Amino acid sequence: MKFQERIIDETVFFAVQEERLDVSNVDVFKSGVVDFIYKGHDRFILDLTSVHFMDSRALGVLISIKKSLREQGCFCILCPNKNVRNIFAITRLDRVFHMFSSEQEALAEAARVRAEERSASKKENAQ
Repeated sequence: MKFQERIIDETVFFAVQEERLDVSNVDVFKSGVVDFIYKGHDRFILDLTSVHFMDSRALGVLISIKKSLREQGCFCILCPNKNVRNIFAITRLDRVFHMFSSEQEALAEAARVRAEERSASKKENAQ
């Protein structure tokens, strides 16, 4: 499986560079993301721009990753592809994940979450 990762303002930007995210490659993808979670990262943007098909196993892995992050952190999905967005809509997972059409929108959401976390941390430290 081909993917590219980079860190932008404490947010892991993880780009899948395959046309399919399915049972044949999703475990490699999951392991790559989980490695970052174990290293303490809790803000992710998953770039599915190149992906044109996802199966139920891939959707299950995305749910598992979101649960691993619990309530803290951010898991945004960059998904401009209409076919893949339809998969999220049909399964109603578009209500579970923060979905964005552009990298700028996803980065803005990650920055917003980071700012909220810092503000909450300052309030806790002040008490």
